[in-house]
Amino acid sequence: MARPTLLLHAAGDIPSLIEGVRAAATGIPGATLEVITANQHQAAELPASLLAYLPRWFNHIDLKGNGELYVKVPAWLAGRLRTTA
Repeated sequence: MARPTLLLHAAGDIPSLIEGVRAAATGIPGATLEVITANQHQAAELPASLLAYLPRWFNHIDLKGNGELYVKVPAWLAGRLRTTA
């Protein structure tokens, strides 16, 4: 039996991180992938430089304080506990 695994990323997260999380989710049997979409920093019209990357970086950093995370993670865990009880 596969170990329950929850992977998540912000919808506006760092592109290479999103790709890595999605690839990991497909390679881990029984993995669940959740995307946090609430309270995302929006891309701004900025010069093609590090500044244009900042909204993605902020989405990544702010993920740990995103309210949607604190809804999805306990719901996933409760679902797993119900199926193993």
